[in-house]
Amino acid sequence: MTALVLWCRWAEQVSNLVGVNMTELARLVRQALDGDMVSFGVIIHEFQNMAYGYAFSILGDFHLAQDAAQEAFVEAHRRLDQLREPDAFPGWFRRIVYKQCDRLIRRKRVPTVPIESVAVPATDLAGADRVLERQEMKDEVLALVKALPEQERMATTLFYIGGYSQNEVAGFLEVPVSTVKNRLHSSRKKLKEQMMNKVVETLKAFPLPERFADVVLQMSFVMERVNPLAEQMRGLSAEEMAARSGELRERLAGGEDRDAIKAEAFALVREATGRAHGCPWRGTSRAQDSSQSEDK
Repeated sequence: MTALVLWCRWAEQVSNLVGVNMTELARLVRQALDGDMVSFGVIIHEFQNMAYGYAFSILGDFHLAQDAAQEAFVEAHRRLDQLREPDAFPGWFRRIVYKQCDRLIRRKRVPTVPIESVAVPATDLAGADRVLERQEMKDEVLALVKALPEQERMATTLFYIGGYSQNEVAGFLEVPVSTVKNRLHSSRKKLKEQMMNKVVETLKAFPLPERFADVVLQMSFVMERVNPLAEQMRGLSAEEMAARSGELRERLAGGEDRDAIKAEAFALVREATGRAHGCPWRGTSRAQDSSQSEDK
């Protein structure tokens, strides 16, 4: 099946989807377990804002929240066979997101500039004051969100950042719907109606990139299919690398489906590029790198 056909299947499923119920989710999880990347793409699309909002409620940084969400989906795909009950995916996945957030908190990182601290560029000098005023308001709003008690902050962020229902938020947090209602009510009382509107507006001002799901699927493909092959190719001589390259060209010329040999081609290019630059490729993900360094 070609990449274009896969993308079209995924786009069709996503366009016909208006909230996944438990039966549909269980079916998607089982299909993803059987290697159907289209189904996993639909799962990503449904849960990406949930993962992003939850990560932001913990990290308080949109850039790091996106990192955590990406790594969580890659990890979830890798460990999907460990999920005993497909309909338990929301809570199971939430714990993976939390693990990635904890990793980022504990990891010693080079300081980054949070997305929320980047001022919107002024269209002209006369508008510079207005831009600064908007930025100060966003900083104030985000500070108020971060000041909420943790459980209220989570419920508020999840409910407003992705437009999820109270039932969906409750399923993700594994708490009764009444608990979510109470937490939202409490946060609204603390923030007041006028400021609540600004909170909603600010949270929606930092959406995930449109191609977020595509990037995650590519990351999963590289981690699970390209990396192991590239590891195997490290032991090949230059002559063997050249022979493998010729074999791949022959398979392409023979009409074999490009997707069937894409992983091998990517692995070969990666290994060849690494050798050319004198930096042999090492097949670990960022999460694996950090966990190894933390164990030392």
